[in-house]
Amino acid sequence: MRPSLLVLFLIIAVGCVGDLRKQNQIDNKRNVNASEIIDEIQKRGAKAVVKAFYENCDLWNELLRRIASGEREWIEVAIYLKPGADAGASEMLNFAVGEAIENAPETVLKAAVENYDLKEICCGPDVDDARYSTYSKALATTKRRIEALQKVEDEALQQNRDKCIGNLQEAISRLRRFFENE
Repeated sequence: MRPSLLVLFLIIAVGCVGDLRKQNQIDNKRNVNASEIIDEIQKRGAKAVVKAFYENCDLWNELLRRIASGEREWIEVAIYLKPGADAGASEMLNFAVGEAIENAPETVLKAAVENYDLKEICCGPDVDDARYSTYSKALATTKRRIEALQKVEDEALQQNRDKCIGNLQEAISRLRRFFENE
């Protein structure tokens, strides 16, 4: 049986690891949700919650995957987590929000742009991620993000949309140089 994300999060968050071998005692039916994470951030602070997730690769990766979905509630989680993230965690959050552009460009532009620098999220994919391990994979992903942004018609978002597209177009040149040196 696989423990639910909520239970693992709470175990880590309170600093009490306990005996995870007794998984039959863990409620496997509940999954962590965005509002529970935001509540925990408001109680304990973003830094403590980022640390709790970041120290558990499975939880951290699941969190990033959900943020990358582009669902508004998960973009809000990324916004709440950002002040508590530094170095690698911050960069990974940026990449997850950037990935969300492919799935929900308007949501990212509406919600995240006020809290994230466009250069941080409109920078192309993480070349250290195996999904983007070749120039053709990274290029295809970057082009998908540009295409998704080009579909955004909301006039209030056009300036940021255009800046994001410009940043992604610049990222293509950087990707080319990066992969040429490989």
